[in-house]
Amino acid sequence: MESCVLVATQTFGMVLRKRQRRLRWSTPFAALGLEYSRVCMDLRNPTNSRFRLSRGLREAASRVQRLTTHPLLIWAGLRSPRPQHTRREGLALSRYARGRRRLVEIGVAAGCSAALLRGAMAEDGVLWLIDPYPPGRIPGVNTTELAARRVVGRVRNGEVVWERFRSHVRALDWQQPLDFLFIDGDHTYEGCSRDWRDWSPHVEPGGLVLLHDAVPFPGGWLDDSWGPARVLEEFVVPDPEWLLIDTVDSLAVLQRQGGDVGSSARAGAS
Repeated sequence: MESCVLVATQTFGMVLRKRQRRLRWSTPFAALGLEYSRVCMDLRNPTNSRFRLSRGLREAASRVQRLTTHPLLIWAGLRSPRPQHTRREGLALSRYARGRRRLVEIGVAAGCSAALLRGAMAEDGVLWLIDPYPPGRIPGVNTTELAARRVVGRVRNGEVVWERFRSHVRALDWQQPLDFLFIDGDHTYEGCSRDWRDWSPHVEPGGLVLLHDAVPFPGGWLDDSWGPARVLEEFVVPDPEWLLIDTVDSLAVLQRQGGDVGSSARAGAS
C-alpha cells in the first residue's frame, strides 16, 4: 500500500512538472485537478504495469477520478474542460468559422468547440447551440450544460442561443439560412445521416459544413465503419452540390457549391 502511494505521488509530481509549461488554464487548481485525474486513471487501470493495486484500491481511484473530472468543477472554474477534438481540429474550427454570421453546432457537450466558434464568428453573428442535455440526478438540471454555459459565456462575442432539443426535433420548424454548420452530435449512422438530411439543406451556397469524426487518420481511433465516415462517403462525396475542401485529422470540411437554400430538402422529398 505505501509503495503504491509513493509511486503514485512520484508519478503525479513528474507528470505535473513535465506539463506545467504547457498548461494555460485560468487557475492553478485547474492544472492540479487535470493532472490528478490523469494519475487516478493510471491507478485504476489494471493493465498498467507500474501499478499493482487491489480491486478495492482501483475502485477507490476510479471514484476519485470521477470526482476530479465532474462537470461542476468546470462550472466552478476549478478545472478546464477536456476538448473532444484534437488541437489541429480546434484550429480548423476557428479558421473556418472566422467572420461567419449564422452558425449552428449540433452536439455541444462541455462547450469547448462552441467557445472556439463564438470567438471566431463575426461580431454581429449568432451561434445556435443544439444539445438535448437530459436531466441528471437533480430534476431539470444537467451539470454538463452548466459547465458548457460557463465555458461559452467566458467568450464575449456575438450572440449565443441555447437550444435544448434533440437536433431532429429542432429541425422540424427551422427557418434560418446558415453559413456554418458543425455536426458533432449522434455518431451512429442513423443519427448522423438524419442530421445531414435535416440540416445541410439550410446551408446557403458558399456556406460550410464541418463533419466531426468522419475521416480516419494516423493515430486516430475511428475507421470507415464509423457513422460520420459512412455518411461522408455515401451522402456527401457523390453529391455534386457539395465539395470536400479540406480534412484535418478526423474533421471533414465541406462547402456548398450552388442551388437555393432548401433545394436539397425539396429534392429529397420528391
